[in-house]
Amino acid sequence: MLRVLDVFRRFHIEELSRFEATMLIRRDRQKIVLDKHVLAPAKLIESGMQHKIQHSTKRTRLRRGSILYQFSLSDYFKAIRLITGGNVDGRDETIYVPFRRFDDGAFVLPSGHSMLGQLTRMADRVIIEDVDLTARPLREHLERFDVGGLRVTDVTDRQRMRGASVTLVEKAA
Repeated sequence: MLRVLDVFRRFHIEELSRFEATMLIRRDRQKIVLDKHVLAPAKLIESGMQHKIQHSTKRTRLRRGSILYQFSLSDYFKAIRLITGGNVDGRDETIYVPFRRFDDGAFVLPSGHSMLGQLTRMADRVIIEDVDLTARPLREHLERFDVGGLRVTDVTDRQRMRGASVTLVEKAA
């Protein structure tokens, strides 16, 4: 299952207030300055300050999913939200960011059974490395499908890995 589930995502555009964005920056101790120029990348380019454009691939957790620190691309993501039928806020202070959340349906087979339940019938252990999936949603999935006799353990070595979680699903002894 190593990174196999990485394609099972729900993507949409999320609105953040300037306050929410500032709180995320502080929480994650990022060196991002969120001033009015960050949201106007064309002006930054015209001024020769393109180095201030915020378009990082750094992710942060938010509302059971994650967003990318791409505040300077807010207008682009706002346009995508409009094109896909979403509503937009009329205030200039609203920031639009890509939001990704793991699709829980990825563990449900066409038969309606749990994929993890089926896999653990074939193997004693299943290791899942995924950017957005942690042990808690796996436990919730197993409970929802009444798959007993399994233990879910987060085995991520945070000293070496920053980003993905590694979760072990194994038969309980």
